[in-house]
Amino acid sequence: MFARLTLCLALVCAVPAFADPGIQVFETGGGIRVLLEGRYAQSTYTVSRSDGASGTFMPITARDVLCTGECYATDFDVVPGRTYFYRFDVVLPNGTLASFGPYAVTLPEHPVRVRAWPNPGAGRTTLATVRLAR
Repeated sequence: MFARLTLCLALVCAVPAFADPGIQVFETGGGIRVLLEGRYAQSTYTVSRSDGASGTFMPITARDVLCTGECYATDFDVVPGRTYFYRFDVVLPNGTLASFGPYAVTLPEHPVRVRAWPNPGAGRTTLATVRLAR
């Protein structure tokens, strides 16, 4: 499974100030997973990426993916040190189109991983960053 701590320690994400839901970003070992917060069961969605907030957005998922719980995309075509913009186009069960984003995601030049112990833990948990070898 993906460590939800990665968002704060290894990636920098800017979320728009208006009513869009947030996103969570996870390292996947060679790429990232971008997850739209909230539940959109029985909706369909497409995730698109651009190199700029007002640039051309290209789909990185198949069009109209059925959301059976979480709506997400895994992007393996990312480069450390770059900022990418992601947009979620969701067709709700009633047919309404909702576009969320763009969300800016900056990948760190030098990825950092987090180690938590005890794992699994109950109560107090210790976190430590682990620098990845290049």
